Amino acid sequence: MKKEHITVSGLQVEVWWKAVKRINLVVYAADGRVRISVPFSTAMSRVKETIEARMLWIRAQQSMFRERKPTMQLHYIPGERHLFLGKQYPLYIAEGGRRHFVCFDQLAGITLHVRRKSSAQQRQNLLLKWYREQLTLRVSPLLEKWQPRIGKEVAEFRIKRMKTRWGTCNIRKQRIWLNLELIKKPERCLEYILVHEMVHLLEPGHTEKFYAHLDAFMPEWRDIDLLLKQE
Repeated sequence: MKKEHITVSGLQVEVWWKAVKRINLVVYAADGRVRISVPFSTAMSRVKETIEARMLWIRAQQSMFRERKPTMQLHYIPGERHLFLGKQYPLYIAEGGRRHFVCFDQLAGITLHVRRKSSAQQRQNLLLKWYREQLTLRVSPLLEKWQPRIGKEVAEFRIKRMKTRWGTCNIRKQRIWLNLELIKKPERCLEYILVHEMVHLLEPGHTEKFYAHLDAFMPEWRDIDLLLKQE
C-alpha cells in the first residue's frame, strides 16, 4: 500500500493506493476526514478528477456531520435511549429484585432489573453483559449459514470492545474476534463483518482476490461498509 496527502480545491484528502478494483471515497463522521482508496494503477490526475466530481457530496457530508448533536454521556438512568440492532430504545430501571437481569420488548424498550441503590457502573455492566449475550446468539446461526457457502470452518469466535476495528481474524488459529459495538448496529452489519473476516480464511490480505470473493458472496457489502463508517 502507498499513502499520500493531497489538497484539492482547499480540501485535504488522504489517498491510499491499494489492491482494490474500484475507487472508494469515504467521509468519516467523527471528524469529517476524507479518504479515497484507489487501485495501484490509478494516476494522480484521475484521483483529483474523482474528488472534484464528488466535491458537492463531500461538502454536504461534512456539513451534516458537523451539525449532528454530540454523543451524550450515558448515565444509565430511566428515560435514556440506548441503541440495539440499529434502533434506539428507552431505558427503564426496575429496582428491588434479588438478582440483576435484562428484559427487552420492541415496544416497551430495555428494562434493567437491579437491586436497590445500584450504581451506574453496575447498570452499565449489566447492559454490556446482555449485549454480549445477544450478539453471541446471533453469530452461531450466521456461522451455520456462511461456513458451507465460503467453504471454511471457524474454530472459534470471541467478542470484545474494540476502538478502531469491527472485527479481526487470526488465520492460523481460525479464530474471529467481533466488536461488541456491532450489537448496536443493524443486523446486516454483523453479518457483513463476519463474512469479511471469514473471507480472510480464503485470502489473508485485502487483495483483488479477496474483494472478488467478497463481491461474490455479498455484492451489497460496500453499502453496508459505508453505513458502518458514517454512523
